[in-house]
Amino acid sequence: LDPHASFTYVSPNAERLLGYTQQQLLGQSFDSFVHADDLPRLWERAERTLTTGLVQPSCEFRLRHQDGSTRWFCSTLAPCRSEAGSVIGLTGTAHDITQEKQAILELEGANQNLRDAQLQLLEKEKMASLGMLLAGIAHEVRTPLSAVGSTQRTLSQALDKLTQELREAHPGVFSEPSVTRLLKVLGDSARVVGAGST
Repeated sequence: LDPHASFTYVSPNAERLLGYTQQQLLGQSFDSFVHADDLPRLWERAERTLTTGLVQPSCEFRLRHQDGSTRWFCSTLAPCRSEAGSVIGLTGTAHDITQEKQAILELEGANQNLRDAQLQLLEKEKMASLGMLLAGIAHEVRTPLSAVGSTQRTLSQALDKLTQELREAHPGVFSEPSVTRLLKVLGDSARVVGAGST
């Protein structure tokens, strides 16, 4: 690449990797093929190489293939020097890592699916534990309520029998307001307990 990042030499492999012939690439600006998200990082490395003359470590970036698809590459960037030793351009060797990147993305997707499945399993386990807890609580509540309901039925039956025996043995006792009021309170109480225990 010249100092403006235009191609001055391209390997014949470029056609196999990107679909462009050497003639199509020579004189073209490198940045017209680079993915927009990767361009600032590559320009920063190019500027650093041009100003310091130091080789830049390998960097991953995406290039547009002639068919419109995107390919991943990994490349180092080194200074190209004149006979006098001054930096007159850049040189780099790019390796196609598209398959590796796709494998990594697929692995990341599989890992995410696994994490999602683990979260769903944890939620199911939590719900199962909650269900067991609620069933236990319901059992603990139901047991005394059953006893209260059974006692209420016995109380109602005993109250009915008491009322019947009083009518037969002491028919006049029902003319006493205190007796009728007491029997009414007992009957109402038995009904309230019965309603609350069902």
